[in-house]
Amino acid sequence: MFLQKNVVALLPPCFNVSLSRVKALYMKVYKLFLSLLVLGMLFSACGKQEKKAFLPQEEETADSLVTDSLQVETTDSVSVEALPQKADELFDDFVFAFMKNKHFQKARILFPLPYQVNGKKQKIKAASWKFDPMYAKQENYTLLLDSRREEEKAKDTAIHHVVVEEFNLRTERIKKYIFQRKSSTWKLTEVIEGEVEESQNKDFYVFYRTFVSDKAFQQEHIANPLQFSTYDEDSFEKIKGFISSDQWNDFAPELPQNQLTNVLYGQQHKKSQLKILKISSLSGGLNSTLTFKRNNGKWTLIQLEN
Repeated sequence: MFLQKNVVALLPPCFNVSLSRVKALYMKVYKLFLSLLVLGMLFSACGKQEKKAFLPQEEETADSLVTDSLQVETTDSVSVEALPQKADELFDDFVFAFMKNKHFQKARILFPLPYQVNGKKQKIKAASWKFDPMYAKQENYTLLLDSRREEEKAKDTAIHHVVVEEFNLRTERIKKYIFQRKSSTWKLTEVIEGEVEESQNKDFYVFYRTFVSDKAFQQEHIANPLQFSTYDEDSFEKIKGFISSDQWNDFAPELPQNQLTNVLYGQQHKKSQLKILKISSLSGGLNSTLTFKRNNGKWTLIQLEN
């Protein structure tokens, strides 16, 4: 400051006037700079607060999705709107989404839903419905056929009525899900729970329950020799032959112990002498077929395919 005053005192009057103008202009620029700096700091602070406000909400959403996934073992990653139209062409495609997506499931139920238990009828409103994963909660699912030709019914896009059965091997009770396709859209229209007598496959269900729970009974109902086929691990070629009933345990697949599932694509099981039990895993890792034949009222396993 001392040096500045001396320099100003030595300058002519005209320079004093010019310097005062420069100083005034400098002060205006300096004030403008300070104003812009303050505004910049304010905008920066607001941006940080907005980020902090949104972060917990995103984390909460992610946590809730994980919790739902753990509780019902399903995913809602596929929205109802995003589901392809072809999902309604084949029932298998539709029911997979129905078992996995709780929002899609609720949208595909005809409410109020008729629900019958031991002959007592009631109707469930949409607000009271709880997500039902059906057989998606099992490691494996099964399909019961009377002939190989019935497998083609699953690919029939003209069917409009399908019944999914779940037979509880421990309680000998059966649960039926009745689906109808109306206006090219599959919907659950009724659920029935009751004793196994209400199923067309009662005779085989009762036999199978003993077959998997009693080893001595199982051996008595396996053909000897047993027709067997599998695929070579190296060449993937199909190998056919026979094994003895004593070798059954060496090649037997993991048989369902708690529940059998079945999908009726319109086929009628009327005292058939042949039952083809297909066992598959939802992940696609297991695929086995057991063929049973009834002679004089006695079911016998006659063929195993792995």
